Amino acid sequence: MKKVIHHPMLLQFSTIRLNVIVRTGYKKITRTGILENSPMFYYDHQPTTQGEFMYRFNILLFLFLFLVVPNHQLFAQLSGSYTIGSGGNYASFSAAVTALTSQGVSGAVTFNVLNGVYNEQIEIPAITGASASNSITFQAQSGDAADVTLYHIANTTGDNYVIRLNSVSYLNFNQLTLEAQGTTYSTVVELSNGANHISFSHVTISGYESATSSGNHYLISGDNTQIQDLTFDACDFNDGSIAIYLIGYNLSNLSANNLIQDCTFNSVGYYALYLQYQNSPKIIRNQITSSSYGIYLNYCQYELEVIANHLICSSYGFYFINCTGGQNIEFSPGLIANNTVSTSGNYGVYFSGDSYLNFYHNSLNMSSGNSGTVGFYLYNGSNNNVVNNS
Repeated sequence: MKKVIHHPMLLQFSTIRLNVIVRTGYKKITRTGILENSPMFYYDHQPTTQGEFMYRFNILLFLFLFLVVPNHQLFAQLSGSYTIGSGGNYASFSAAVTALTSQGVSGAVTFNVLNGVYNEQIEIPAITGASASNSITFQAQSGDAADVTLYHIANTTGDNYVIRLNSVSYLNFNQLTLEAQGTTYSTVVELSNGANHISFSHVTISGYESATSSGNHYLISGDNTQIQDLTFDACDFNDGSIAIYLIGYNLSNLSANNLIQDCTFNSVGYYALYLQYQNSPKIIRNQITSSSYGIYLNYCQYELEVIANHLICSSYGFYFINCTGGQNIEFSPGLIANNTVSTSGNYGVYFSGDSYLNFYHNSLNMSSGNSGTVGFYLYNGSNNNVVNNS
């Protein structure tokens, strides 16, 4: 008697000829199977006079159930372009991430997201096969960030993120809107355990309007983690207590080469940028509006650059502590140049314990009218150059 058992997850393979050894209760039976392209499992049930049973296995199911499934290696690795959304290859971001984590990639992968609003929360871990040439991209198919919104409403600290990037590398987000819509918890992106080579381009990132420095409302949060080559390019940041919060491990384990350029920061509640333990961060051509601090840097080292930014703040424009630029042929001094700072607070620029920084061609507009107002405050540093500022 022949039974045919269908398995919906089986793939079709080419003809395979293989000896399959099956042990019964009485003796060992060796059979040779020839497998044609088929998603079926054929099971021959033929009793003998000795009470033995003859089994013919389709080797595909045998491999699937006993060898492949435990290691999640059956399906081909992803490569090329796919769509996310109703009628696409994957109905949701979550389904696409599941495919990535279970299958890995063998080439560059692009997920084009169909227009819509997606109420989801995703965590992306390290992806097998991801590299500089095999990068992974999520982007609006239309090319317009307003057409695709991914959002989540968090209720606890444990689920306070829309996207969590956990040890993942070579990942890009383009032309998307990301929103944390909770009022108590509203972090949008959490980076943890060394997420590297991550880029956000033309992405709108929005959270809850908070006038405090509460960690519940960071738009981008990378706390006590070493992050390399993180880029924000032409992104819009709205509200939040801190828009970008990046803290490396320590002076011996700095995050490195992180770039924030051509971004707009709107109505940030406390710090627009808060960076600590960074090697050569680049902050270039950003438009910043903050209810308190504009750019806060602490222990940012080597070739740090803060260039051509426009800041409007109610407290400090720049607040730099213990930052040290390059001191030798390998590393140039830090450069703070061609920035415009407008503030109603008492300090335009506050430097404390900083060394080997060049402060060139910056413009300060102080509007508080207080007698203690200071445009440029420099305390306890060395080898700094302050030239042609107004």
